[in-house]
Amino acid sequence: MRSYSVFSESLFGKEIGEYTSFGLVCIDSGNEILRISDLSPERNDVERFCRLLNLYHIPPDDLTDYLEDFLAKEV
Repeated sequence: MRSYSVFSESLFGKEIGEYTSFGLVCIDSGNEILRISDLSPERNDVERFCRLLNLYHIPPDDLTDYLEDFLAKEV
């Protein structure tokens, strides 16, 4: 079964220094098939997006359009 989950990571930006950001990982049959880093510093936003992806069973191949909407804050 495929599912998305949120992960956090510490990153460094030249202009802002160290910061925490959140991304998505997609697991299918126990294997990581996709990892997208640094989507947002707002955990709640990424968790909401993740819930929608899981609720509507969005396949990783169709994720590009949804990511564009998320990054534009339209989701």
